Amino acid sequence: MRRAGLNQAAIGFRAKTGRAIAVLLAGPIDSPRAVRRLEVTLTAPDLPATAQPFHEVMELPWEKAIAAARKTEAAIEAVAAQAIKQLVREARTAGLDVTGIGVVGSQDRDLSAIGNPHIRAHAAEGILFRHVLATAAWLALGLRLRPDRVTASFTSSCRLAK
Repeated sequence: MRRAGLNQAAIGFRAKTGRAIAVLLAGPIDSPRAVRRLEVTLTAPDLPATAQPFHEVMELPWEKAIAAARKTEAAIEAVAAQAIKQLVREARTAGLDVTGIGVVGSQDRDLSAIGNPHIRAHAAEGILFRHVLATAAWLALGLRLRPDRVTASFTSSCRLAK
């Protein structure tokens, strides 16, 4: 629902490990203009494991690594939600109504097939941070999370094709 007196805008994110690049776009859909570009931190300073959660546990068997990394997922999601809410507030202060948020990043795939634990940790973190941003984006816009449309649980995507 569009708010009266505000111009339509959207935020696009490119997920990276521990951070995301955000671009705020405004104007008509056929000719948007970039209003702002920034890097958003997605880590909790008081929890170092949020920076590279799978690197922290990469020597564990894969199933145990998934369970251990999930413990940091909620903390990362909280940081992401706060960052997105702040961007939406700043946009509204500037007269922009954020009506959509898009997230791009690593695609879901079967990570258990990656034999090298270090390479698998990088792949898993790429997927994790994209999923966390997608979930936080929906919550920031006040929408109910639709796992079938936004993101399956991260654990499910780690176990694809099993």
